[in-house]
Parts: sequence; C-alpha cells; structure tokens
Amino acid sequence: MAEIAAVVLAAGAGSRYRDSGAQGPKQLASIHGRPMLQLAIDRVSQLPLKAVYTVLGYSWQSIADNICNTEVLINSNWQRGLGSSIALATTEITRRQPSCQGLLFVLADQPVLGSEQLTEILQLFNGHQPICASYKGSIGVPALFPQKMFSTLKGLSADFGAKAVLQSMRESLITVPMPAAALDIDTVEDLQRLKAQQLVD
Repeated sequence: MAEIAAVVLAAGAGSRYRDSGAQGPKQLASIHGRPMLQLAIDRVSQLPLKAVYTVLGYSWQSIADNICNTEVLINSNWQRGLGSSIALATTEITRRQPSCQGLLFVLADQPVLGSEQLTEILQLFNGHQPICASYKGSIGVPALFPQKMFSTLKGLSADFGAKAVLQSMRESLITVPMPAAALDIDTVEDLQRLKAQQLVD
C-alpha cells in the first residue's frame, strides 16, 4: 500500500456563511451532532492513510479546540486563498514524511461525501497520475496527487488551487464521477436545505 497522507482544507473565513446569519465559524456548524470539520476528519480517518492533517487559518484557535484525531497545520496567510493552504500543507508534510507518495486533499464543507467515494480514489492510485472528483461538468476536490506533483503544489499561491492544477493535467488525469462532492455548504440556507432533504441531520 502506498504511503498517502490526507489534508482537510479548512483555513477560510467562510464569509458567505457568516453573512447569511450564522453564529460562529462554518467549520463548527453542527452536522450529525458534530462540527462539520470533525465530520470530514472522521471520514478520512477511516481510510488506510499514513496521517491526517487539517489546515486552519481563520479563527484557528477556537476551531482547533473543537476538533481531534488530526495534526493541525496553521496557515497564517489564509487570506491569500486555497492555494496557500495547499502549498503550506505539501511543504510541511513532505518535511515530516519524506517518503510520502501521495497527498489526498479534501474540503471541510462537503458533508454528503462518504468514505466509500474516497476509498475509490485511493484504489485507483497508481503513483503516477492525479485523481480527482468530477461533478456538474467540472473537476475538483477530493483530489489525490502523486509525489511527482509535490513541487508544483508547493509553488501554489493566492487562490490558484487544486482545480487549476488538475485542469493543467487533463491528459493524464483520472476522474471519478462524484455527484455528492457538488453538495457543499456555503450558507446557512445550504445547510438547512440538506437537513430538510435528510442528507445530513
């Protein structure tokens, strides 16, 4: 089995969520009686991975106090966007785990996504090609990157994130249809809608 680490990206401020009337950080929104971020951590913790990391930034201290079973990385430049979190995580993990062969990036706000979909991505990993979800005619996270792409990930900045890297690698990219990845939480109304549909509780 390849040595793969997971990274839960959760550094953003969730401005749309807060502007929609929410109390507290989006990462701590209650789903299944747990913070949404913890749900994501628990999901990847079920997989045969070397380690699970979580990148925090906005309000990181209050969020870190409410999660467990993950190694927390702090992105002090979280305002620069998703790319900065990916670069930070890749740099830090490869320093701690030089033999790491793949990095699986997931988002904190895709609560309908299950560990079985992530398992499918892991099963397709061959150590050479990137793998990602496809949904709504697009591609994106969850995504698994092989070691040969780590230098590219370390160079990301601003909001040039995983999707842009994946699009540049389309010829070698393996995609997995994953409609559940399209159901993310941007506002309080999004969360209420998913609860009304009994997709989360």
